[in-house]
Amino acid sequence: MAPRAPADRFLFHAFLALLLWIPLPFGSNVAWASSFMEAWVFLIAGLWLVQYYRGKVSLSRPFVRAWPVSACLLATLLWILVQALPLPAGALGLLSPRALAIHSSTHSYPSLSLDVHATRQAALQTLAYLLVFCLTLLLVNSRPRIRLLAQALIVGGVFQAAYGSSTGSSSMSRTPGLPRARSSTAITWRVTWKCVSRPASA
Repeated sequence: MAPRAPADRFLFHAFLALLLWIPLPFGSNVAWASSFMEAWVFLIAGLWLVQYYRGKVSLSRPFVRAWPVSACLLATLLWILVQALPLPAGALGLLSPRALAIHSSTHSYPSLSLDVHATRQAALQTLAYLLVFCLTLLLVNSRPRIRLLAQALIVGGVFQAAYGSSTGSSSMSRTPGLPRARSSTAITWRVTWKCVSRPASA
């Protein structure tokens, strides 16, 4: 009888797909790509919490031992949220007189942040990055998964390098006075495949 697959195997594969996706649309630095990345992370985290509630998964030892780092990231998120909270004029003037003067002159939202919308977006991104850190510790919990993670990162990096090399070579080949450059994409992919398919040493 074949061994039963882990309950979070689908979540792990979705997490690998997320890591491959994040750098592609300008590093998820544009608004739509950032929102898509955040929704993807929140969905994986939510599904993992459902499985944890049902007793199908548990907290990994690396996740428990990394609580100081998680606490620092959580403190950063809380500080960003505090900057977007409405504050009384007295408290705001004590913490940031300049912010109080600007909000008073513009009759805007009285907070430490001068751009509440951008601050809330930064809070969502910080929460997504915190969850990516936690999901890495929770889902990458075995040697085979560590190997798959390394392979995904190598393949993703080589794909970006090969794509950049091919587009750069094609632009150089169209430049007058420069020798026509030959693309090394196929060679790069063959070398990468040999590296990621090589059996892991004990």
